[in-house]
Amino acid sequence: MVAAIENAGLKWAPIMSFHQCGTNVGDVCNQRIPKWIWRHFPGVKSTNLKYKSELENYSQEVVSLWGDNLVMEEYKEFMEAFNQRYANKAQIIDTI
Repeated sequence: MVAAIENAGLKWAPIMSFHQCGTNVGDVCNQRIPKWIWRHFPGVKSTNLKYKSELENYSQEVVSLWGDNLVMEEYKEFMEAFNQRYANKAQIIDTI
């Protein structure tokens, strides 16, 4: 895909989204958070990483703010891997 963008003389705007898309009004995509994230941290219940509504429903749309300290290393690892893989394409990346 990146080669096609570059060959067409276009700019690329990769989106690094760390939340789910596809279950809200107006969503035109269907991208879920990987299920492994909820069981990735030994000793941490998946419900401790999720927002809970007043009706006691748990959201899997995003890791809760109080879980950020746990997932931050995975976010950094992802962004560093992206940087290593696509550093040579910086000239076609408009924004991230």
